[in-house]
This record gives sequence, structure tokens and C-alpha cells, in this order.
Amino acid sequence: MKMRIGLIVILAFLYSASSAGFSKVVRLSLAEGILKVTPYTDKIVRIQFAPAEKALNNQSLVVLLSPQQNHFRIEEQGKHYLLRNCFGSLIIDKGTGAIQFMDEQEAVLIKEKELMPRDLKSTAEDGREAYRVANYFRVDTAQHLFSMELYQNRMINLRNAEYTTAGDRDEGVNPFVISSANYGIFWDNYCFTRLGDNPLEGTYFISEKARCLDYYFILGDSMEEVINGYMQLIGEAPDWPD
Repeated sequence: MKMRIGLIVILAFLYSASSAGFSKVVRLSLAEGILKVTPYTDKIVRIQFAPAEKALNNQSLVVLLSPQQNHFRIEEQGKHYLLRNCFGSLIIDKGTGAIQFMDEQEAVLIKEKELMPRDLKSTAEDGREAYRVANYFRVDTAQHLFSMELYQNRMINLRNAEYTTAGDRDEGVNPFVISSANYGIFWDNYCFTRLGDNPLEGTYFISEKARCLDYYFILGDSMEEVINGYMQLIGEAPDWPD
């Protein structure tokens, strides 16, 4: 009997240990909505923001990857949450929800604007829930930023420029921005989106229609590894027929 109880305890411990990497999620209730931060791998983290929990459960149309076992640790440090592993860390401000993304040396790679990290405005029509969503970042001017678009193989210089995407076969959708500092932001929205960079607004993504704000932070040791992380999220992109 004692052996059976001991075996059950050991199995329960092993189960909780094996599943721990899948349950490392930060949910932060803010005045404007709910912020959800979910590690997908040791180098990919998903950030979502919506007025209600229900919108955070919508499935992506392009992301194939689900959360994997990872080594992130979640710590609560006064006014912040800290997600950390040996590759990098995220600091989340409890008051504003603004996030800073750092490398393994704790140097800031990119951070959401402190006072206005994101914005949601209702655009509901015919009873359908939808929002205009925006996210604003601060990026060191020494970094080079390039925009890639799903289903297109070109890279466009994003510094001091603005581009738009539209959900049709002639233009790329779901913009992906990659930095010379070896990280990327994949903006998971297939509707009309403006992405740009200027000294006043910083680096920004603005989509005219969405159910929630949804993007992925991807870290790498090189720009090539960041692109590989992007492909890990969405799978190999098919070529359009001639």
C-alpha cells in the first residue's frame, strides 16, 4: 500500500514537472483589458491584449506552432513581472502592461512605449466584435529594422518609413519586422495594417480590424536564426503560382 502511494506521488510530481513548461503564462488585468504573455519556446513569446478573455482564445489563421516545453521562470518583483531564461528576459510593468525585451546580458533590445504601449478602439459593425489595434515601441537608433511580409521574399528597410499590407494575394500579409540586433516581431493580423518607424511615434504596428492585439517576439543568435524562428511559427510558406 505504501509503495502504491509512493508511486502515485512520484508520478504526480513527474507529471507536474513535465507540464510546467506549458503553464507559464502571465495574465495581467488592466483598465483597458487583459494582457496575456505566453512563452512558446525558449526564444519565442506570444503577447496578446483584448478587452475580454474570450478574444484571447481565438486561433491564429497562420501560426501552426503551439506552446512547447521551455525554461522560462516567472518572478514577481515589486511593480513588475519578470520572465527569464538563459537566452533573455521580459519585464512587464504591472501598472501599464508595457514590456521590455532584453538579451541574455540584460541589454534592452526593444521596449513598448511606457505611457502608451498599445491602443484598442472598438469598430464593431452589425453586432460583430472588432477593434482597431495599435502597438508602439522604442528601438535604439543604432539598430537596423527590416520588414518582411508573409509569402514575399523581399526585405524592406523600415527605419523612418511606413508601409501598408493588405489581405490579398498581390500584397504580403501578417507583417514581420526583423532587427540587426537579432530579434523579430511577428504581427499576427491579416487585415489592412500600417507598420512604420519615425522619431515621434517610434516603431509601430496599426491594424484597422482585429479581434485582439496579437504578436510574437522571436529571439535568435543571428538574423538567420530569427527568420528560422518565424518559419517555425508559420511553417514553410508556399510559393504563389505564376
